[in-house]
Amino acid sequence: MNKDFIVSLTKYYRKFRDKDKSSEIFVHFLAVLALKFIQETHEKPYFKDLKASTIKSIFSIWNNLSQTGTASRLDNIIEILQEENSEIFSKLFQSVFFRKLSFSDTDVDRDTKLVQLLEDLEGISFGNTLKAVEENGSSVGYLIEKFTEESFHKEGFLYTPRSIANMMAQMANLESAHSVYDPAAGIGTLLVQAAKVGKLADTSLFGQDIQSPYVELARFHLFFNGIFNASLEVGDSLSKTRSSKRTYDCVLTQPPFREKLLLPANPRDFLQPIKRRKRNLSFAAENNVTGPVRMRRQAEHLDFLTQAMDSLNETGKAILIVPHGLLFKTGVAYQIRRKMVNNNLVEAVVDLPPHVFYSSKINAAILVLNKNKTHDNILFIDASSLYDSDRRRNKIRTSHSKQVMDAFRKFATQEGLSYRASQSEIENERNNYNLTAKRYVQAHERIPDVNLKELMNEIESLEKTLSNIQDRIKTEMASLVK
Repeated sequence: MNKDFIVSLTKYYRKFRDKDKSSEIFVHFLAVLALKFIQETHEKPYFKDLKASTIKSIFSIWNNLSQTGTASRLDNIIEILQEENSEIFSKLFQSVFFRKLSFSDTDVDRDTKLVQLLEDLEGISFGNTLKAVEENGSSVGYLIEKFTEESFHKEGFLYTPRSIANMMAQMANLESAHSVYDPAAGIGTLLVQAAKVGKLADTSLFGQDIQSPYVELARFHLFFNGIFNASLEVGDSLSKTRSSKRTYDCVLTQPPFREKLLLPANPRDFLQPIKRRKRNLSFAAENNVTGPVRMRRQAEHLDFLTQAMDSLNETGKAILIVPHGLLFKTGVAYQIRRKMVNNNLVEAVVDLPPHVFYSSKINAAILVLNKNKTHDNILFIDASSLYDSDRRRNKIRTSHSKQVMDAFRKFATQEGLSYRASQSEIENERNNYNLTAKRYVQAHERIPDVNLKELMNEIESLEKTLSNIQDRIKTEMASLVK
């Protein structure tokens, strides 16, 4: 990322918003920045199909800055873009209306603020080369992440740090994938990393989220990373009436950490074909669930783990961030772990460092599920100590990610970092389907050999030294008294 570019963008955004931190103001800032992006990249592969008159009208905004009518001119350009290429611009700008833009400070003149912003952005550049454009476009993604941290953390929203998203995309082996899906897309970080790591076509990316503000930001996030034709929709991906019934090569997702949304109400239905799933009322009695009415309400919606498995094709791979509790808790979590292990679905578990999510201290792990495993082993990686401390949250650096990915690719035991376990080890009485990585890695760390004779001699020598020092102290104290 270009730090100077980020600093400039942050300064101009704060100047534009003043004291107004609303999502509406931020989206309109991104919309103006998107016009700047189009202006500078229209000769590159991105927008070469746009009409010359459209590009000319965008240039005219900066060539003829006026204190009056700026909002109307910006709206007109966006309407032209939406008409000319509705697939890209209709959804990107669907909530952008500069003429309706209002600031919390009612004394602020809308056109004056917009002109100031245009003047500021005139001084920045996305770069002359495709590499520079990609780097600076990625920097806009950083600004979106920071806005999300500040604005949505009280709602319980946790975006996936890009270092973790990048590792998940690498674990997916996306080179042979033709479709990637995120049912809890948030601001689109996982889809961006999937596209970059797997060099996937835009049309291979699919995402959905129930929160429209997140999807709105995700569309800009993808846009500035050169991803224009991904399918990103607002909707409840857990609804049984969801529009898409297709399957995918890979599911990458960080679902909400709440157990009721993550795990099925009835573990007996997990991994069952959809037609064979039943409302098992005996399960309600066993688990103190209040009768048939409660079970029917729960049965109307899926959970994210079931949804991830349902969304995979026959050889698909799902990589999820899950709360640590799923790996060791009893009850429903235990029964789900048994099913996943017994069906040879678990490929790897990576314990993540603590406090890697902004405003949350929930411990989490990466869970890699694979329908096409060629062996029955599971790799456990303990990455809980691989981080740098930071004021807001702990950060996983490139060097840490490299250690994890090297271990994942080798898929072998490395003292203090990873352990390759057989299915029988996980099923035995001692482990009993516990899937926490630290349990296996630390249990098999080699205890260094100790020469007891040498140790006793060293202790004896130290004791003699201590005795001599004590005698000298007594002598010195006696001389002082005299």
